[in-house]
Amino acid sequence: MIREIKVDKNLLRIKTNHKLLDSLLLLKVYLNNNDNVLVSGVTREHHLVDDVEFVLKVKKGDPKKIMKEIIDIIIKDLENKKI
Repeated sequence: MIREIKVDKNLLRIKTNHKLLDSLLLLKVYLNNNDNVLVSGVTREHHLVDDVEFVLKVKKGDPKKIMKEIIDIIIKDLENKKI
């Protein structure tokens, strides 16, 4: 469950519960291979009680658009059994 989304120019922050952690880690791997991505990462203060925070910072453009493009690539790779 996504609890909060913040967008500020080239920075996207998403707070969610632990159930999306594996998906966010996969997304991070794909994002880090994109030349337009400066930083993508997942943090959590304490693994038992705190929310997961996903951060995406891009060089230029809309981070939500770049994230959607990468999600589309992941879906195609899953459909083609590349991952």
